[in-house]
Amino acid sequence: MNALISLVVRHNKVFLRNRMLVFFSMLSVIIVIALYAIFLQKTQIDAIEQVMPATSAIHVMVIKMYTSSYIATRAVLFFLYSK
Repeated sequence: MNALISLVVRHNKVFLRNRMLVFFSMLSVIIVIALYAIFLQKTQIDAIEQVMPATSAIHVMVIKMYTSSYIATRAVLFFLYSK
């Protein structure tokens, strides 16, 4: 188990050494979330409305889901660059 932990620590150090790689890795996540929010939000709301009655809470729930995923991605990016 110690060998696995040391390999993971080594991999993280090698990955975090290249700041451009980390930046573009996080940027790709943000782009995917934005595209999903722009183009597939209506599809996801329609799928939820098939299961439960349509309310304004569904729209709020989907918006909060996108917002929380964006904030989580930005928090990881801030954590990685603050070292």
